[in-house]
Amino acid sequence: MNKKIIVAVDGTAGSGKTATFNAVAQKIGYEFIDTGLMYRAFTLLCIESKIDFSNKEQIIDTLNIFDFSVKNSKPYLNGKEVEKRIQENDIVEFINYVTPIPEVRKFMIKAQRAMVTGGGYIEIGRDITTVVLPDADLKIYLDSSVEARAERRFKQNKRLGIKNNNFEEIKNSIINRDEQDFKNGLKKVEDAWLIDNSNIPIQDVVNMVIDKIKELEGK
Repeated sequence: MNKKIIVAVDGTAGSGKTATFNAVAQKIGYEFIDTGLMYRAFTLLCIESKIDFSNKEQIIDTLNIFDFSVKNSKPYLNGKEVEKRIQENDIVEFINYVTPIPEVRKFMIKAQRAMVTGGGYIEIGRDITTVVLPDADLKIYLDSSVEARAERRFKQNKRLGIKNNNFEEIKNSIINRDEQDFKNGLKKVEDAWLIDNSNIPIQDVVNMVIDKIKELEGK
């Protein structure tokens, strides 16, 4: 009997992790989990609970009523679907009060491991291969050059009609984000499969990954 596997994915911001691996998951019937959404959902719970974000103990206590799940790639907070809500500006404003707290981090790591028990999951983030799922069946590090990521963002902003769309500013923003992520532990582990998609269409990457997963499943 073929066994579904656990896929752990890390990579740089803007490299296309969400689009790529969501597509992979849909095509092969795996559940796609973006761990960054867990922190967003928890931030939303803190907002809804009207906690004082300068009070670490209040934030930590809120973990006791936090239940996050994913169904059909959509995030649920305590049973309620929150995909659009957790993209709003107040989440961005308050999330940095939440993410640095060690107790929150420890809780999230434990939950992220529990969510993929049994296989059939693709979990993405910044430290999935290094910290959360170091024993995953398949580890992938997705990357793109700064120029390629800036070009994609620039074109996306143009399509969306976003004003003040400056290529150099976007590029500098990506460089700064990379520096912060590397400082916070983002790196390619030795046994991870490095995919540089700077010049590879997303569909080609999707097909490459599906072929590899099927190989590891024994199909």
